[in-house]
Amino acid sequence: MTIKRITAIITALAAMFAAATEPTAEKIRFLTGKLGASTVQVHYFFKNDDSGREPPFSIKYWCSNCNDYHHGDISRNIANQRPLILPGFITGETTIISSNTGILPGWLDRIEIRQNGQTIPLTISGFFPERQAVELTAPSPLPAPALAFQPAEPGETCYYFYVTSENGLLMAGARPASDQVVRCLNNRTDYAVGGANALLTDADGNPVTAHFRHHRPIEQIGNTPPGEWSRVPADAYFRSLKAREQQAAQSFYPIHIRLFAQEEANQQLRRRYSGDGQKNDFYSVGVLIAPDLLLVPVLLDPMQTARLERLDVSLPDGQNAAGQFAGSLREYGAFLVKIPVPGKPLPVTARPLDRYFETTVYRVPAKNNNGKLQLDLLPCLLDNFETGRRGEILPEPDSFDADEEFLLNAAGELMMIPAALRSAQKYSRSSGVPAGNLLAAVERQELDPENIPRAPEERSVIAWLGADFQELTEELVRVHNASTQTDDGDNGLLVSRVRPDSPAARAGLMPGDIVLYVRAADSGQRIELDGSMLGYFPFDDTPFPWDKLDELPEKLFDQFPPPWDTVENEINQALTTIGINKEAVLGVIRKGEFSEHKMIVEKAPAHYENAPRHTAAALGLTVADPTFEVREVIRLAAGAAGVIVSKVVPGSPAAVAGIKPFEVIVSVNDKPVLSTKDFAAAVKDQKNPVFAVRRMAAVRTVKIAAGTAAD
Repeated sequence: MTIKRITAIITALAAMFAAATEPTAEKIRFLTGKLGASTVQVHYFFKNDDSGREPPFSIKYWCSNCNDYHHGDISRNIANQRPLILPGFITGETTIISSNTGILPGWLDRIEIRQNGQTIPLTISGFFPERQAVELTAPSPLPAPALAFQPAEPGETCYYFYVTSENGLLMAGARPASDQVVRCLNNRTDYAVGGANALLTDADGNPVTAHFRHHRPIEQIGNTPPGEWSRVPADAYFRSLKAREQQAAQSFYPIHIRLFAQEEANQQLRRRYSGDGQKNDFYSVGVLIAPDLLLVPVLLDPMQTARLERLDVSLPDGQNAAGQFAGSLREYGAFLVKIPVPGKPLPVTARPLDRYFETTVYRVPAKNNNGKLQLDLLPCLLDNFETGRRGEILPEPDSFDADEEFLLNAAGELMMIPAALRSAQKYSRSSGVPAGNLLAAVERQELDPENIPRAPEERSVIAWLGADFQELTEELVRVHNASTQTDDGDNGLLVSRVRPDSPAARAGLMPGDIVLYVRAADSGQRIELDGSMLGYFPFDDTPFPWDKLDELPEKLFDQFPPPWDTVENEINQALTTIGINKEAVLGVIRKGEFSEHKMIVEKAPAHYENAPRHTAAALGLTVADPTFEVREVIRLAAGAAGVIVSKVVPGSPAAVAGIKPFEVIVSVNDKPVLSTKDFAAAVKDQKNPVFAVRRMAAVRTVKIAAGTAAD
């Protein structure tokens, strides 16, 4: 007999077997008639908790009809008073088993079934943790008989029978119970796959058991009837969960991070960019990882850490204590705080995270609520992972927010910390780091010596490249033969100018180059460049409206951006995170060819944001020394007289006299001023100083009526 003939026979036999076992319409009608009355639809209604918080859950359940997961937005269910409907099976006179939604009582409005025209309330009376199921109890006998479970005969053909709600319609179905068996090589466990939220029946339609998990450990979960399942009473389950929560709470501490206020110039310029650069206060939670050592998962860039004023840690007795900054992690968005606090350091799991597949873990959203710890312990099944940076396998349990939540295993050990990666790549997961990685970095003292609090005169230290850029377009990348490398202009920036004697010039950059990224030479820290880093600058394409300044309302003085671009842009901030005097590498495309250019990260020269200033409070005026980028725009030659008006207080004598931001005060009482020191000396003790004020090429005389002597 030929191979072809054997294959044909096997195919025919398989088709005959499938036809014999695949449920027919008649079989489904038979199963529905026998089991349908005892298969109910359980309605779960959710609500916000007593403090108004939405449930920190999303809707996810296995649909036996679609043979796939369904997802939903729980907040929309609450807004529309729409229930989550899951199948349930009557197992006793007043009891039903159903899938465990994981929702906690504070967010559960009610549970009910609707049968024979009745609405019957239910309460959770027990849990079956291994089965991911709950027991629900009605206050009186249910209007349908309980299922009589019995074992199937060895080798007997079995079926999965289900009734699901599809957009309000009830759909009954059945399929052969030919479970796929898979072995997870990570945790060396065999699983039966399939049949979730369905009854397993024998060939005669007698119920054998019910399944609620899509992956069932074969050695742990067999086809035993519900009466033999390991049950935990609901009150004991919730007491245990509360005890776990209280124990975990001893290792978390609210912390108020206070930064010194930025100089006015920095505030104006940072308004062009998004993010937390303008914030002076952060409210977070630190986790105790060693005696008297908190890890705080907040990403502060070196410019923010430089302004660090105070770390207020809230203690369990309601008092605040000042923590001592102990270092910023080089690779992760987190820093350390030294402070003697009560509580036990939270241990970190030593097991690889992928070994926790299909185990119960605990999401921990920990918040700082006005100095009080707000912490929830939310059990969930770890049934999903994703591949992260460097091939790490990262847990992604249902509803887990890696940006905001910690993750603990059943032993109360830390698995994940919501810390951002400083070197996160574009389009990749940016937050959520294995706790073991962070602990190892702390033990190895992998701290950034440049990301520290600084004295006032050093707080505006920033690196710089010394190149100007413009955003790429599809047309530009075609001209530069770089469409593929830049993904049609979505990645990279075009060099429009290289300043002489700058780091960019020393790195060999030239106008027309396209810079794709900058990375640290000694680590994997890499920052992709694209047009979003240029921020919004309203005068890129149009001249600065010098002739319209007189129409500018005083209340907008502080919000109006200056006519020069800032040195403290995202590109230079990225270089700063690599570290002053460190070696960096630029990824460059020149005439279609890619190459890497090395450079030394250098401190930026004096610029508008950190230029020396003097405030004459009696005049309502602050002036700054003109720096290189300012002189270029206002066409003020090096050594020429003039200081820049950086702030005008609305309603002040200076504002009444018509002085506007970004004008140049050339002289005071006919005496040229070459610096803010000259200006301070010239206005000292002057009640009515006379200024020569220049706006571009036009110079006018302005007399200030201060009334009191200027300081």
